[in-house]
This record gives sequence, structure tokens and C-alpha cells, in this order.
Amino acid sequence: PSNPQPPSTPTPPSTPNTPANPPPPAAPPPKPPAGSDTVAPSLTILYPAAATLLTSASAITLRGTASDNVAVSEIRWSSSTGASGLAQGTTQWTTGPIPLNQGTNTLVIRARDAAGNSGWRSVVVTRR
Repeated sequence: PSNPQPPSTPTPPSTPNTPANPPPPAAPPPKPPAGSDTVAPSLTILYPAAATLLTSASAITLRGTASDNVAVSEIRWSSSTGASGLAQGTTQWTTGPIPLNQGTNTLVIRARDAAGNSGWRSVVVTRR
């Protein structure tokens, strides 16, 4: 008589190779704390009083005020000619003399608070 053989057990399927240390999942961006400052500073240019100015001067100094619900941290200016700088003061500020090219010069003043909010105003100065 023959000896019966027990049925064979199937071989489990192979699993794909995984790295020993897989990278952690990307963390979501942090949420700002409740009640964080989202208010942009307000800005007023006192000189020149108009949004456009015609002059023969080679430079101009702007003056103004800024306020914020918390505090204004800096006032910066930039010119369409590529010049830029930091104004002196925050709630009452003055730029240094800003050089003017012949023709149209657009000057932008930007107030920023510690939370990164900003407000801006611009003046177009035409030098003849």
C-alpha cells in the first residue's frame, strides 16, 4: 500500500521591500494662534500732500504718519528707479532724500507691523 502525503501548505506571497527608515509624513503648516494680529498698519503721507507732484529738484524727502492696532515696526520706501531704504521713525516718519530721475518716479512707502502685516501708499513725482 502507498503512504498518503499530507497536503502542502501554500507559500505566502512576498512583500515588497520597504526602506528601514521611511521618511516621516509632511507636517501641516502651523496654524496662527487664535486672535493673532491680522490688521494692516494704516499709513498717511503728509508731504507731499498730493498723490502727484511736479518738481525740478533732484531729490525729495517724504514725511508722514503710521498707526497699527498693536505697533508699527518699520517704514520702508522704494522707488521705481530701484532705490530703496528705511525711513526714520515709525508713528511719525521721514525718509532720507530720495534721488529722482528725470521724468516719472513712483515712490512707494510701506508700513509693516511685527506680525508681518503691511499697508502702503504711493506718490508719483515727475522731475522736469
